[in-house]
Amino acid sequence: MIRVLYFARLAEAFKKSGEPMMKGSASTVGQIVERLKRRDELWDKMLVEGEFQIMVNKQIVNHDHPIKDGDEIALV
Repeated sequence: MIRVLYFARLAEAFKKSGEPMMKGSASTVGQIVERLKRRDELWDKMLVEGEFQIMVNKQIVNHDHPIKDGDEIALV
């Protein structure tokens, strides 16, 4: 299980500040973002690469950053 947090315009658009999520087979932050983008058109539109920052456990990372159970992923 991981925790995904949304900030600023993403939190406003998604109408939530965060949610728990099963890591499943995802091994990178980019794979989690791709999973979120598949939810619907709004998510796909808001999660355009380069339009937001990704943090894992309060450290700025890129899409290739590995994730593990218990991580906190923030999309800012």
